[in-house]
Amino acid sequence: MKYDKYDLIIAGTGPASTFFLKKYLEKSSEKVKVLVLEKGFLYPHSERLKEKQGQQSAYSKTTPSSTSKTTGKGWAYTLGFGGSSNCWYGCTPRFMPSDFKLKSLYGIADDWPITYDELEPYYTETEQLMSISGPEITPFPKSKAYPLPPHSLSTVDIVLQEKYGKLYISQPTARASQTANGRNACCSSGVCGVCPMNAKFTVENSNFAVYEDARVELIFDATVTGFNLQNDTAKSVTFLKDGKESVVDAEVFALGTHAISNPNILLNSGDKNPMTGKCLGEQYGLQAVVFLEDMPNLGGSSWVSANGYMLYDGEHRKDYAACLIESSNSAEWIRIE
Repeated sequence: MKYDKYDLIIAGTGPASTFFLKKYLEKSSEKVKVLVLEKGFLYPHSERLKEKQGQQSAYSKTTPSSTSKTTGKGWAYTLGFGGSSNCWYGCTPRFMPSDFKLKSLYGIADDWPITYDELEPYYTETEQLMSISGPEITPFPKSKAYPLPPHSLSTVDIVLQEKYGKLYISQPTARASQTANGRNACCSSGVCGVCPMNAKFTVENSNFAVYEDARVELIFDATVTGFNLQNDTAKSVTFLKDGKESVVDAEVFALGTHAISNPNILLNSGDKNPMTGKCLGEQYGLQAVVFLEDMPNLGGSSWVSANGYMLYDGEHRKDYAACLIESSNSAEWIRIE
């Protein structure tokens, strides 16, 4: 480490950490000192692509592909620079305004402490930074158009959009519909975990340059184990590197690992909140395959070609969750012709 004390220490280099760091640096002086502790290593996109193609890569030994081992669960994540931006599929639909008012509208749980309108400018800013592809008309209010045009709808999607209008739209996505900001256009091959075209937004191809900023020191192979408190205030962080434990002070700390590691670090730090690490939100998915007669080639220009909101809002939310439909255009379902 360059210093004994920093203005900001961040755990993790995934999307949450990276967007936070970008905004922090924009608002900070040239003298600010930032330390970023990353548990994994940089595993370049070109090398991850080699591994997916069955080739050897020395990087795979330091940053192996990761999947949860929890019984009955199966979720993928990437331990390394860029976090789960490396393995996500780039789907970026917004929440709906009603999602923030479940108690007021449906008598369920609690309303959020913020509203959709308050969050909307940040949605817009993020979508511009990520060069999101999306339609002009959406079921959720927007103050600015998406920076890239939408992906083409499949033949089936076109029929459904004619029926349901703005409740059935080309999915907003971080899979670029055309070349932009150094990213190629999506090839619609449905292998988005490691995009073969580098069309999907990741921290690595973001062009944010925050980790190259002279004010930022990035340390790999650094596992944050906990914060050290004084009067319930974090004063320093403890981390492991090369089998050695180190402690470093800071004014501000930011946790940006993931939904399991963040609570683990907080609990190790003495967090006594009974809700820490509990009540994590999950999606329940159901896949339905429909065979349609007398339809031409499916078409469509991205893996998930559309989102349907027909079953999203309504009185059913007093008893059941909202249903967001994803129409899949995955490679294994594209017809031979």
